[in-house]
Amino acid sequence: MIDWQKIVRNDYVVPDSVNPIDLLPELFEMLGNSDPKIRDEQARSTLAHWIRVGYLDAALRDVGDECATNLQSQNVLLRSFSALILGESLRRYRINPFLAGHIPAIWIQSWYRWYSSEPDVRSFDEDSGWIYTVAHGADVACQIALLETSNDGLRHLTELLTERLVSLPIHLNQGEDDRLALAMLAILSQPDFEPEDTQHWMRVHKMVCLEKVAGVSTPGAALALRSLHSLHSFLSLGVTLDDEVLTPAYPKETIEAVQKTLQLIYPYTRARA
Repeated sequence: MIDWQKIVRNDYVVPDSVNPIDLLPELFEMLGNSDPKIRDEQARSTLAHWIRVGYLDAALRDVGDECATNLQSQNVLLRSFSALILGESLRRYRINPFLAGHIPAIWIQSWYRWYSSEPDVRSFDEDSGWIYTVAHGADVACQIALLETSNDGLRHLTELLTERLVSLPIHLNQGEDDRLALAMLAILSQPDFEPEDTQHWMRVHKMVCLEKVAGVSTPGAALALRSLHSLHSFLSLGVTLDDEVLTPAYPKETIEAVQKTLQLIYPYTRARA
């Protein structure tokens, strides 16, 4: 019987005579538990740490495959936290040169199918704790963007993020804007996403920001606008991700496009000639 709380207290050191890979089935079962201490403080944190330090490298494909499968689960907690672990798996592939081979396409395809259509976008539940599907999905989008090498793939990713915003049924205000903005910055950091693509994306994003029903901003519009503010802050202040500075591939053109979009939404921000 594994004492998971003890593992957490001991900085995730693997118990003697235990292969962490053998514990994956139990950890994934815990990942859908409605008790936030079991799901978040134990399973999620342990899986994330063990992936980051390489304990699960030999089974990383199995981890990602399980996450991809879980995105179709009937359990929203399992879907959301599997997305979070999928993001960690993608990150491990991205930063570890010793992990040879291509990332299984099913990981990316499963995320695309899940994210824009996820029906339960609540941030938090009083009984179950964090649900956070929009934020966890944005974390995956960030990793996909940093791995993507084609213009078509990056544009597809922007379309998916737009679909997620437009389809929001409720207002969200628990930091989802920052996570989406980080994914946006990751896309903008790729040289294959050219200034013309940025300008087109900002035109679309502006239209989402301006959506109203009976004079009131829609949930998607409110989150899109806050995400744009967060992106502007990131561009101004700088972002460090995995010890590397994350900057747009075309800094001048990007900041101009973002500022122009904000100025079109807020005309009083325009400087006088």
